[in-house]
Amino acid sequence: MPMRILLADDNPAFLRAMERFLGTDSRIRRIWLARSGAEAIELVDRENPDLVLLDWALPDIKGLWAALRIAGESETAEVWILTPDDNPEYEQAARKAGAKGCLCRRRLTEKIGKILENLERRSEVRSKPPDGTEFFIVCRSGTECFGLPADQVAKVEKIVSFTVLSGEYNPIIGLATFEGKAVPVLGMLRREGPGQEPPAWLAILRSGRSLVGLTIDGIEDTIAVASSARFPFPWHPPAGPHSYLTRVTRYKDRFIFLLDVDKIMTDLNGNGA
Repeated sequence: MPMRILLADDNPAFLRAMERFLGTDSRIRRIWLARSGAEAIELVDRENPDLVLLDWALPDIKGLWAALRIAGESETAEVWILTPDDNPEYEQAARKAGAKGCLCRRRLTEKIGKILENLERRSEVRSKPPDGTEFFIVCRSGTECFGLPADQVAKVEKIVSFTVLSGEYNPIIGLATFEGKAVPVLGMLRREGPGQEPPAWLAILRSGRSLVGLTIDGIEDTIAVASSARFPFPWHPPAGPHSYLTRVTRYKDRFIFLLDVDKIMTDLNGNGA
């Protein structure tokens, strides 16, 4: 499941470096940065992140006090304290404050992967849906939002480059490389004329052993949708990428369309892709 992280530290260079490093991990959906303990507490109250990393020596409220406040009031946030070095006394104090433990700042990039892996596993257990419920990743393409079946999303990554194919837009617009394979790429929107920004992200979707890429502008959320909340499309586009949006559900104050990945693969394989 995509995760949200808050990092609190008063060193701007460290914050920027960690933001760049964490931003390369496809499991992370959002990163908030705080320069003080008070700002960290305010962000936790407002945004409810999954993981909170607090510097031991924040300039106003020390990391331990911030951890005590956050761990005591947040039902979901996992808190870790960043320390200058490994020290059993730091670890003991952090656990007494309600944090999971301490992380040496110098080794944070080595340790964070395991923490994210454990957090992801616990999140999946906590959020296991009832029968008939599926998770969808809500993506944005221009002004439109649509849902990707989470269990069929192999990876979401920033687009470095992909080969654009000339000819008709419908349905393949290019090729990308994933796991050493050439993957056909679809786009949900036409992007023509001056001032049109290129897509920033590529979602790799899987159906059986087949792969397809989908260009998107960003990820909004991950939602659980019961089978009773997935309605048939009120009309059916005859061709093009929008013909793969076969179901409708409610998201916040609007309807969004759910993508049928298996139908994409059937059509592409049938067309010799």
